Amino acid sequence: MRNTRRPGFMFADDIALVVESINEVHRALKIVTEYARKWRFSFNGSKSAIMVWGSATYRRRASEHEFMCTRSRVPIKLEYRYLGVLFTQNRKWNKHVKEMLIKFRARTNRVAWKLLKGKKIRPRTAVYVWNSLVRPMAEYACALWANKISIQQEKKLETVQLMFLKKIMNIPMGTPSAFVRLENGAERLRARWDKLTLGYLKLVSNMDEGRMAMDGLDLALNSSEIAATWGSKVRDMLGSTLILGRLGITRSTTQLKEALHQNNFDVDLREEGRSKAEVFQKRSLRLFRMVRNWGSIDPEHAHSKATIGRESCRFSEKYLDNWANDKEGTRLKVLARANQLELNAVTCRRNNACAVTARCECCDENTAESRYHFIMECSAYAQLRRCMLNKTMEALTQARDRRGRELNGLGPDDFEDMDDWSKMEVIVGKRLDSVATENKVDGAFRKYLKRAWKVRERLIQERWGS
Repeated sequence: MRNTRRPGFMFADDIALVVESINEVHRALKIVTEYARKWRFSFNGSKSAIMVWGSATYRRRASEHEFMCTRSRVPIKLEYRYLGVLFTQNRKWNKHVKEMLIKFRARTNRVAWKLLKGKKIRPRTAVYVWNSLVRPMAEYACALWANKISIQQEKKLETVQLMFLKKIMNIPMGTPSAFVRLENGAERLRARWDKLTLGYLKLVSNMDEGRMAMDGLDLALNSSEIAATWGSKVRDMLGSTLILGRLGITRSTTQLKEALHQNNFDVDLREEGRSKAEVFQKRSLRLFRMVRNWGSIDPEHAHSKATIGRESCRFSEKYLDNWANDKEGTRLKVLARANQLELNAVTCRRNNACAVTARCECCDENTAESRYHFIMECSAYAQLRRCMLNKTMEALTQARDRRGRELNGLGPDDFEDMDDWSKMEVIVGKRLDSVATENKVDGAFRKYLKRAWKVRERLIQERWGS
């Protein structure tokens, strides 16, 4: 090609030849035919194809030629699947993404059904299984197509992940997406695509000059100044993940290699900021944004050494590990943190009903049955609430770190002097100095939720049953 010897793309028994003219196609097929004759085998022309890119006139000229390989005719096609990736003549990825989405959704449903059918499995384990068995389907060759798909296609793929998380946690489909991802430490698919694209750019830019992959990347980067091209999208991605400094010009592989070596890129840090902004825009997540830990994970709260220092958006909440032993209490706590408990105020807001339907039916205070009322105010659960608060103060009194040393953080006197809203923040899961104290407070809160919810159901049934 251009008087330069260029090898084809070869993987196992799949071969792709890249040429620039019709004459070079004939020459390449002749070389392949002679090699096959020498080693006494043949190629199946019906399983092969020739794809032509260029003007309509050039494609029409190519269609007038007959291409032969080992006495077998090779047809000209508008699309061809090579190594699982569907390439089309119009250089768009709509059909590939559509087919992938169907398979992606089907496998997600099968994995979710299998996990829900068996024993109670904690969400963190379910996410690990999904990441291993399903997510690679939406990541394969993403460096090629992820920066060329539309926002609607990206949302459809991301919806599959969110549906899986909500099914596993058995929570309403209307639960805010940011909350579901943050509680489980799940990454957006866009974040995964950007990480893999960064790895691809580093790999190709470090290749020796003259490699076909490097020349292809160089050609794509030349159009980075043109809007909506692959090169411009990649440049936008690099700018959004850049930690400090200035990206500079990246219109060639040499410039890209220099930019990748001189700067640091962090996708997780970008996702942390975006998730935080999304949560702060939701009024229903006001309590969640107050109790959520937005910093990096310290050794005291890490699941393992691998999670120490990781951004909190990649860290699943530890209370979810109680799912296998206390599914009911843990689920109620998830709903309480997301403000999705089936209380009258929440139901009234969802259905746009009148304010009268939001009143609490378990007490005579003529107050809307909100999350705050259910946890901190309603007189129907006064005894249960008193028991929960006593256990919380007892846990704060016995606060110790993992080595058994006393901590000088939040004490029982400080907790008693707090207003009810601040107390609710501690109860619902605000980060404390001691993991053992957090676990005790978590156990007391889950126990209160289970018992109070049973009392609520009984009182409502007695009222309407009579």
